[in-house]
Amino acid sequence: MFAELSQVTWKSTVTSPSVSVVINTRNSMRFLPGALRSVLDQTHRVQEIVIWDHNSSDGLRHYINSLDVPGLRFFEDTTSVSLQEVRRKAIQASRLYNG
Repeated sequence: MFAELSQVTWKSTVTSPSVSVVINTRNSMRFLPGALRSVLDQTHRVQEIVIWDHNSSDGLRHYINSLDVPGLRFFEDTTSVSLQEVRRKAIQASRLYNG
């Protein structure tokens, strides 16, 4: 399952809006391949996937660095902040954010 994600292509339809997807993680490596597969299988055009990691120690960074997924952006936060703050940072990092 992990290897097949490095060979993905975006599904797209002409009339679909551009979408940014934000995924917050913390020691969630076991769930990330399924989450990415779910995003990539959508019919809306996904312009970017923002993954914001909150101090994981489960090899997530190594896995992300091994992927070749267009539009994937990875950020790490090593400070101790609330989930709400981490989500806010990830949304603001999105290229489609205009707040």
